Amino acid sequence: MTVLGCADSRVPPEVLFDRGFGDLFTVRSAGEVLDDAVVGSIEYGVEHVGTPLVAILGHAQCGAVAAAIDTVNGEGHLEGDISSLVRDVEASVRATPADSDADAFLAACVATQARRVATMLLERSEIVRDAVEHHGVQVVTAVYELETGEVKRLD
Repeated sequence: MTVLGCADSRVPPEVLFDRGFGDLFTVRSAGEVLDDAVVGSIEYGVEHVGTPLVAILGHAQCGAVAAAIDTVNGEGHLEGDISSLVRDVEASVRATPADSDADAFLAACVATQARRVATMLLERSEIVRDAVEHHGVQVVTAVYELETGEVKRLD
């Protein structure tokens, strides 16, 4: 399995999925943001390592998503390359229906980001798209709940 998880994730994917170290092809990026290196790494996992499953794994209380919410609400100011990273997550925040419960809204935005990243990966990567269409590879989304330790599949 290839796992794209957040750089901030507090538990290694190998522990979450009860796998040995080295059994997963793991890629990390704050907020699961896709850039050329992340897409290339996922493509490598699919094409050269031969992983049959790509999991986009968000996590509860994601700092990158929380920063994007603050920015969208005009409450945060970020400098340097952090701002471009957060800007990429803002589209997921804007696409998530409003909720007066801040924790529920953050959780919904995390789920939206994972789904959006999966869609973007398939749009952006011919290698992954071809593997899905012709070689049985699956792309799935999930969220890791910090409080319970549970991984919940989204799709």
